[in-house]
Amino acid sequence: MRILAVSDTHGDDLILQELLVQYPDLDGYFYAGDSELQASNPLFQTYHAVLGNMDFDRDFPKTCTETIQGTTIFMTHGHLYGVGFGRNELTEAARAVGARIAIYGHTHVAMAEQHAGVVCINPGSISQPRGELRGLGGTYALIDVDGKAVTVQFASRKGIVPELTQQFN
Repeated sequence: MRILAVSDTHGDDLILQELLVQYPDLDGYFYAGDSELQASNPLFQTYHAVLGNMDFDRDFPKTCTETIQGTTIFMTHGHLYGVGFGRNELTEAARAVGARIAIYGHTHVAMAEQHAGVVCINPGSISQPRGELRGLGGTYALIDVDGKAVTVQFASRKGIVPELTQQFN
């Protein structure tokens, strides 16, 4: 299974369209909030999307849980789960629905880490990056699940950044 995760585009819908063209045949597309677009935007017929703190269309759900090829994914924007202070609340919410992967946004900082068996992934912000990787000009994540292994590759608008690849078992 291979999925794409992106977050915090803050009005840049063109990058979401470009990613669909670049990766047309993935098993899932996940958008972790702060699009500043309408929930009725046709992009969200492809991307599973959640409400961010800068989204004003309340038709976005606060969380999303999807199971693809036997792997359950939990997604939220992160502001409702205190991700700026740690991943405990996020991990508990993901475990409550049996998720192996938790995707979140909000901090604009790309990272992947494992907590209590849940791989927590923030794809960063493709439009307004923060943190050590901000020099890349924005990031998103490609997530592969093969058996028990979860591989996370971070990419910029220029493509995959191999040295940022992480694998979790």
